Amino acid sequence: MTAAKVQAAAPSSKLASFQGRRALVAEDNRANQVVISAMLRKLGVEADIVSNGRQAVEACKNGRYDIYIQDYSMPVMNGVEALQAILGFELSRNRVHTFAVVCTANTMSFQVEEYLREGFDVHLSKPLALQGVKKVLALAFEGKAALPSAGPGA
Repeated sequence: MTAAKVQAAAPSSKLASFQGRRALVAEDNRANQVVISAMLRKLGVEADIVSNGRQAVEACKNGRYDIYIQDYSMPVMNGVEALQAILGFELSRNRVHTFAVVCTANTMSFQVEEYLREGFDVHLSKPLALQGVKKVLALAFEGKAALPSAGPGA
């Protein structure tokens, strides 16, 4: 299994640059893969794209990432199952926790609370908006305050 590579382009001067950062994106919908890839590229982040949770776990075992962005509902292993396996792997290798983002259109407060209890650091709402992705990256990499749920208008 090889994760699809998305080459980082020069980030827009009007947007924060997260140049040199690497993201693993687990998303089964091709259109969503294209959208998140373009947004990350615009922000200077190189992304590896996989289509299911099992591929995400394998990619984490074979590479180092600064952030995980995972769809909640995926084939083979869902986002929570994949995250639990990844967290277990990180723990077994004494790795520092990698910031984990659940990306889903399920935005009811009880759902978001459950995602956070299950180990995700933040929820990012679909449909994605560039400013929401930027806020999540700032939270992950710069520790800047952000809402627990970065929605489309965020």
